[in-house]
Parts: sequence; structure tokens; C-alpha cells
Amino acid sequence: MSGYVDSEQDPVPTKEPAVTVPVGVHELTLPGDTHLSLVASTEAFRDLARALPIAARVLEIGCCRGHATTLLARRAEQVLALDISVACVEATKQRLKQACLGNVEVEQLDCMTHPEWLRMLGSRDPPFTHVFADIGGNRRLQDVLFLLKLLVRDMPKAQNVALKNEESAAWVESLDSSQDRSQCLAELLASAQAPERRPYRPMEVIMMYPVRNGPDSRELCRFANYGN
Repeated sequence: MSGYVDSEQDPVPTKEPAVTVPVGVHELTLPGDTHLSLVASTEAFRDLARALPIAARVLEIGCCRGHATTLLARRAEQVLALDISVACVEATKQRLKQACLGNVEVEQLDCMTHPEWLRMLGSRDPPFTHVFADIGGNRRLQDVLFLLKLLVRDMPKAQNVALKNEESAAWVESLDSSQDRSQCLAELLASAQAPERRPYRPMEVIMMYPVRNGPDSRELCRFANYGN
């Protein structure tokens, strides 16, 4: 059963109403009976945030500039938002401040490079109930599998994971209808290895340094055209 709620079941009127789980969500089960909601698009990922159960405790991996973070904070009891980019962390903090949301911690941390931190976060009490992860929509399937393997191993109490990744969603869609998707995923996870070091892709560099100086020394945001 999905770890998200229907709007008719939302018992707390002071929180933002939930929406139904969006179209385009692939529902799978990870080892340990953790529920996985896999999407390819940013909008579907944000719809999952809007459908978060009231009073959830959320770990967000890859908060970018805080769009999904804000949606999560309006429903969750507490959110810990992480990103590898200092600029994205600061932008997220500013967005939350403008929205008057104080139930979020925002920190710079790369869980893929320092997986030992996930083990520490997995021992928190009370534990995280949900994980939202967007480590880059264009990340390779190998990277995503390694992150999922870490979450299964180090955060067993987080029984719901929402993940945005295009290649992973395409892999699920490529499976034959007769195949057990969760079993196929479990077999891949069993052999998943830490991704090899490689040069950063241009978009990954932009994500790490989203602000640059213009000719007149003013700071320019590379994502300005994306809007709110």
C-alpha cells in the first residue's frame, strides 16, 4: 500500500491539503518491504510531496533550490534537506524563510560520497518515515541503485522512498508486463556497487555552482528562467 494519502483523508485543516498520487508514478517494493515511488518528471515528484501524509518526518536528498522542500514542509512534522551545493543550500534556506516555514533543517552533504552519514541519520530517534531523493534527473541507473542500496541498508525505518530519475523510470517501463518489477529491482540492488569516479557532467557542475558573476560583477542565477 502506498505511503501517501488521498485528499479526502486529510484530517488537519491547518496543513496544505493533500493531492492524489499523480499519474506516471511507478510503485515498487524494495527489500525490507520499503515502498518506492519512482517518477521521471519534476512535476510528478512535487505532486508526491504534496501528497505526503501529515506529520511525516522527511529526509530530502538533493533539495536543489527548495521547491519540493517547501511543499514537504507544509505537510511534514520535520524535514532535513540535504544538497551538495552551498548555493542551493542557501537558496533553500531563503525560500523557506520567505514562506515562514521553520520545521526544516538544511545542510550541505553529499550522501553518495559520504554514505556513512546515512547510517548516522538512520539511527535518529524518532526516525525518518519518508525519504525524498532527487540526485539529478540525468543520473545513471548505477548511481540510483547504489543510493537505494544504501537506503535499504542504513535507513530501514524509513518505509517510504520517493525518487526522481529519468533513466530508472525508463528501465521500469522497459520491463515486460509479466515480470515482477520489484523482484527485478532487488536482483539489481544485490549487485549494485559504488559508482566509479568520473568527470562531472556540465549540468552537474551547474547544479553545484548555480550562481555565477556577470560582466558587471552582479550575481546571476543559472536557473532564473525556470521560475518558481
